Amino acid sequence: MMTSQRRAAFYILGATAFWSTAGLFMHMLATQTWTILFWRSLFGVIFVAGFTLLRGERVLIYETISIGRLGLVASILSAAAMLAFISALRHTSVANVALIFATLPLVIALMSRLLIDEPLSARSAAACVGVFTGAVVIFWGSASASEAGLIGDMLAVVMTVTMALMAVALRLYQGRSVVGVVILSNLMTTVFAALMATSLTVSLRELAILACFGLFQMGVGLILFSVGARSLPSTQVALITTLEAPLSPLWVWLFFDDRPKIATVLGGALVLCTTTSYLLAEWRRPSGSGKQHEDAKRDGIR
Repeated sequence: MMTSQRRAAFYILGATAFWSTAGLFMHMLATQTWTILFWRSLFGVIFVAGFTLLRGERVLIYETISIGRLGLVASILSAAAMLAFISALRHTSVANVALIFATLPLVIALMSRLLIDEPLSARSAAACVGVFTGAVVIFWGSASASEAGLIGDMLAVVMTVTMALMAVALRLYQGRSVVGVVILSNLMTTVFAALMATSLTVSLRELAILACFGLFQMGVGLILFSVGARSLPSTQVALITTLEAPLSPLWVWLFFDDRPKIATVLGGALVLCTTTSYLLAEWRRPSGSGKQHEDAKRDGIR
């Protein structure tokens, strides 16, 4: 019989698999970035709110309106991360975006040290050096290929830093449901994208793809994560979600024969090895001494 923790691990693994399909959906869409952001965020709001209602819970409209300063900051940061994420996938490879984002647990540790004065262990500092070295290798590969690729990598860095700042804000926002933050951030993205887009018109095929983008990559991923994260230590959650980095380029390679550059492979290997080693070491620490911020990183929904 499957234990609750093992079941929770499968839920997190499922969430990671759904999140890793973002690049696959982007490869299927030819429409402009702002149009994609509008429809994806709109469908995301509908599905998240609908799931909350189906569970017999209120959609937390009051909490969304009276969200407070930290909740508002977290919502703005989450919306900014979504904007950077989709834009990055338009300019650089899926592999580059995924591998740069894999540095998130360590960027959170660094931001927590700078902003809320959390201790930064020697292990964390050494791991930061390792992942940043890997990121430099990835950047070097993009810079030598095209200016657009370098811009995409920079957008991926903006997304990662913004998500780290959001995670710190959510940690200070503890004790409150993040559903309001999720809904508000997606509403912000929907409105901003509608203002920026030259046209919101899409074909029926593209509308179906965008609906699946919002439902599966965002909605189902969030549902599985929200269920699984309740029964697992935050470091174990972060360790499992690191699998998004190799899965994301795998899908586009299998379906579109989009192969990563050698610099991406080398830098990505350094990032993944360093991050995985760091998270494994954190996981093995005595119970209660680990950080609690890794699970907050995904609640804003990229």
